[in-house]
Amino acid sequence: MKNKNGIKRATRFFMMCFFFVAVSLGAYAQKTVTGIVKDDGGVPLPGVSVVMKGTTTGVATGIDGDFSLSGVSSETVLLFSFVGFEPQEITVGNQTTFNVTLVPSSIGLDEVVAIGYGTQKKANLTGAVGMATSERLDNRPIVSAGQGLQGVIPNLNITFQNGDPTSSANFNVRGFESINGGSPLILVDGVPMDLERLNPGDIASVTVLKDAAAGAVYGARAAFGVIFVETKKGKTGKVNVTFSTEQSISKPIFLIDAVTDPYTFVTEWNKANFRTSGTNPYDQDYVDGTKKWSENPTDENAWGVYNGELRFYGFNNYQNELITEFAPQQKYDMNISGSSEKANYYVSLGYLTKDGYLKNKDKNEKYERFNVLMKADFKINNWLTLEEKIIFNSQVSDKPHFYNWDVNINTSARKKPIEPLYFPDLPYYLEPGDHDQFAQYIGMGYGAVSFLPYLEQGGRETFTTNDTWFTQGVNLTPLKGLLIKGDFSYRTYWRESQDVASKVNVLFTQNLKEANPVNNGLSGDDYILNLVNRSQYYAFNTYAEYTVDQFPDHYIKAMVGFNQEWGMNSRVSAQARQLITPLVTNIIATVGPQNTSGFDDSTKPIMNDISLRGVFYRLNYSYKDKYLLEANGRYDGTSRFPTDSRFGFFPSVSLGWRISNESFMAGTSSWLDNLKLRASYGELGNQQLNSYYPYIATMGIGQ
Repeated sequence: MKNKNGIKRATRFFMMCFFFVAVSLGAYAQKTVTGIVKDDGGVPLPGVSVVMKGTTTGVATGIDGDFSLSGVSSETVLLFSFVGFEPQEITVGNQTTFNVTLVPSSIGLDEVVAIGYGTQKKANLTGAVGMATSERLDNRPIVSAGQGLQGVIPNLNITFQNGDPTSSANFNVRGFESINGGSPLILVDGVPMDLERLNPGDIASVTVLKDAAAGAVYGARAAFGVIFVETKKGKTGKVNVTFSTEQSISKPIFLIDAVTDPYTFVTEWNKANFRTSGTNPYDQDYVDGTKKWSENPTDENAWGVYNGELRFYGFNNYQNELITEFAPQQKYDMNISGSSEKANYYVSLGYLTKDGYLKNKDKNEKYERFNVLMKADFKINNWLTLEEKIIFNSQVSDKPHFYNWDVNINTSARKKPIEPLYFPDLPYYLEPGDHDQFAQYIGMGYGAVSFLPYLEQGGRETFTTNDTWFTQGVNLTPLKGLLIKGDFSYRTYWRESQDVASKVNVLFTQNLKEANPVNNGLSGDDYILNLVNRSQYYAFNTYAEYTVDQFPDHYIKAMVGFNQEWGMNSRVSAQARQLITPLVTNIIATVGPQNTSGFDDSTKPIMNDISLRGVFYRLNYSYKDKYLLEANGRYDGTSRFPTDSRFGFFPSVSLGWRISNESFMAGTSSWLDNLKLRASYGELGNQQLNSYYPYIATMGIGQ
């Protein structure tokens, strides 16, 4: 009897355990959810991140915006995020299918804009200011920030000389320049820097100060506008590690359509030339020879000899021989960021490699860029914060030496389709049995408007640059509403380059009776040139900003600051002529004249110093967020001018009226969020001259 009762109790116990396990499993049952993500216009969004909040588990939407995610419970919160759109969170619940619409993100009127030495609410701007955020640059196959900013900010005009990534973009604000030219001041986190050397993925925002009212705090350097760049910082939360890669290809956007039929070419060229000069440049033999090849394009019909001249009657297909159809580009980025109550940090590593458009892979242009950005803020106590930053950039370039425009890549638009590229291997030339006499020229390139022999045998231009910035910043908040900021930056820049112009053997004539048809073409002056550039720069900024916003209708912000910058540049060159062999590209492997110099090509000495000093202020006043006043000014000095006229005062004032905030505009709030009338006046100086010491008379030494 006891055993039976024991069995019953055991059975009930196991049944209860099974019941609780079943309930538990039911409560945490996992399922697979699917769905489609679209924008507000109904267009599917590929690449949207769909992540279970609080975890790293997730997927990305496919090309049709679709996704499927397994292992999801009813309590799971799905986080949908995509660059340029507001993130969205959805609790799964009982749903298994989702149709999600993401709304584009925008800079709200209450958001702040970096305007140099402080920030300002977008709604309260009275100067001409344009802005772009990182979404404009992220996830795009661009080499530089300039490429990503083209057409993004109104009145910011960006042009490129060519597709060479070593050539910086030309920035222009509103098109205004002086008779000596001019370019905007570019600042990265408040320090003058080449924007093209910065990894686009490290940029948080770009602000353009377009008029004197906005740029007066930069005085003599803001005559052509100011481009203010802020780099990214660590975000609040756990440690975030991101790795991304871009594999892309580019192609020439335009090539001249060559005439592929040589008979058509010679007949049309003859017609055109006869109308202008009354002569035919191509005789009847050329006409007959090209016609024969066009009707039967064989190697035998491609060549002939007429009056001792080797003639090519076929199509040389020069563009295809020289230029590749696609050029690869690879980019790798990794960043680590995080934040806590006492510190935040952002570390970014970037690598970019890009090939040129030359078909010869061994001789093609090659470019590499390495980027490092390390930022950290440490909150020591409630009133003291330290800011640390290191920016490192390194570039490596290797491309063919530039001999002349007649032997460069632009010859693809100028080479005639019936001109020979290389000396052919024929059974005989002038008469049977003379093959061995001409065998030494077989495969040698013709030098007339052809890049090929200079590319294959010529020298190279190479350089390596290392550019490093160190910045130490301090933030003090001793009183409510009072912020005191200071930073000191040091830059060290090093560039080492080598230009090797080796001799090239080319055929200069098609006359087979010429005793020696070989010369060096445009490469007769062979040399090795080594250059070393070195720069150091120091920048110190400090300013105090006090904000009064405790009154309901009044807002006041006052700022005063000091800026000091100084630096030096130097360059030394060493050149030696007559290479012993083009295989040894060392300056000591030469036997010709040697010289060293501290001058550039225009005989201007490349050793100079520059100093800048200024005090500045800004005053903002707003009444009921409707009536706005801003006053800026700077007392600025530069070493580019003589001592007695070195300093100048550059003030500005601007007014704004937010008409949309008036009571009589209440009926427009559903479709008009901000209507502002503004007016401004300002004065700016210009210290961008052609010389660092224009006030000092110089005289050449005649050597």
